[in-house]
Amino acid sequence: SVSGDSNRVEDTFLRVLSPPRVRFRIKPSGTKRVGRVRYALRTDDPSANRFLCAINRIRFRCSRSSRTPPLPPGSYTMRVLAGGAGMLYQKAGAVARFRVVR
Repeated sequence: SVSGDSNRVEDTFLRVLSPPRVRFRIKPSGTKRVGRVRYALRTDDPSANRFLCAINRIRFRCSRSSRTPPLPPGSYTMRVLAGGAGMLYQKAGAVARFRVVR
């Protein structure tokens, strides 16, 4: 029984066992002259609304459509995993490689 639940009916909790797939809708690639690179993400499951993002293995807050944190000149690899409430995260997500120059 769930705390505060007074309907005296047994509750069922569901977990989706097939993780959603994420792809870049706008993929950062090539050489960029700005330190904040634009990207946009797409998932095959509309309820997948949480993303785990990292650039060169450093995590940052990300959303479905945004820009990266400010980046100094260099080469970068951005990795994204998708998930949501009651969902598993996929093991290998979307990957984008790009460079930033000044």
